[in-house]
Amino acid sequence: MDSLLTIHDLARILRVSHRTLQNRKPEDLPPSITLPGTKRARRWRERDVTQWLLGLPTSNPVSANSSVRRPGRPRRVV
Repeated sequence: MDSLLTIHDLARILRVSHRTLQNRKPEDLPPSITLPGTKRARRWRERDVTQWLLGLPTSNPVSANSSVRRPGRPRRVV
């Protein structure tokens, strides 16, 4: 039987706060199950979380010489 993860366990695996997970839409998280007899006790199967992580697209780091500038406070010209 698969082990079930709590929101705190999932947050530790994803390296985010449990509050971040609570604020996310369910579509942005791995598939969860609700324990019978409860309305809010969501749990995640460890197997489902692993498959979800493997299915995420990998990000390509932006090169340091890229001409894309991040928005923010303008620099002072000296």
